[in-house]
Amino acid sequence: SVVYSAFAGNVFGLPADVALILLISIAFSALFGFAFSIRVGGADMPITISLLNSLSGVAGAIAGMAISDILLVSVGGIVGASGLFLTQIMCRSMNRSLMDILTGKTSVSGKKVVQP
Repeated sequence: SVVYSAFAGNVFGLPADVALILLISIAFSALFGFAFSIRVGGADMPITISLLNSLSGVAGAIAGMAISDILLVSVGGIVGASGLFLTQIMCRSMNRSLMDILTGKTSVSGKKVVQP
């Protein structure tokens, strides 16, 4: 992205350690995202997408706080809150908890039928 290119090219005149920290944080974020999304099954993917969309709104609100932009904070908060509401509604409609979906637990309950 543009921010990565600016840091990697040392446009801002920052020390070279910043580029290394940026690369390490990108690697850890990719690993973290992969670890949480690989466990999700096919039917649970819309819930995961809704959660990730809401977290992008939260990230936008935090970025707005960092640059003191009130509009970005408010819009990011609205996107984050509506995404979390949608995620919670979808979890309730599927009778699953969000933690079960993110950890990859299945909700199949095996009942034994006793034959006389």
